[in-house]
Amino acid sequence: MKKKFFAVAVVVFLIFLSLTALLMFSKKSETISSDQQHVIDLMGYPKQFVITYVESGSDNNPQLTRNEIWIYPEDGLKVTFLGGNLVYSDEYKKSADIIATKFKPEDFEFDQTYSQIANIIGKDSLYEVEDLPGITDKEIKVYTNGEVMFLMENGYLTYLQTFSYAAEENEK
Repeated sequence: MKKKFFAVAVVVFLIFLSLTALLMFSKKSETISSDQQHVIDLMGYPKQFVITYVESGSDNNPQLTRNEIWIYPEDGLKVTFLGGNLVYSDEYKKSADIIATKFKPEDFEFDQTYSQIANIIGKDSLYEVEDLPGITDKEIKVYTNGEVMFLMENGYLTYLQTFSYAAEENEK
């Protein structure tokens, strides 16, 4: 009787452990807010996006708030989120044929290291952009690979922008 009870307890525990692991690995990223999920459900992921971290709070309690602009060129729309909340949508006038990025906004976070971001983007094609006008602080580093440009400030991601444009007819 004790062996049977023990066997049932082990099976129940293994099922519980399996379900817990399944839920942990299948849940959506916590960086997507309900407003953002609603936009994704309606329009899909953005074709291009920009992430910045803007100062908010007071002098006594300074904070950074994530600002995102999602671009939907086919719909002529850009959508802005501040701290995950939908702030506004605006008309977007595309000037070139934009290719959809393979990245998603939730791929990137403020506390990621350069190595973590390079692993996502692809280390081999990434290079540092040096001597940019207006950037004199040696603690600010700018990197790109032709699809993504990002800025690391004191080791933290403070700006990221995706961009991909279709080649001109004479470049094909």
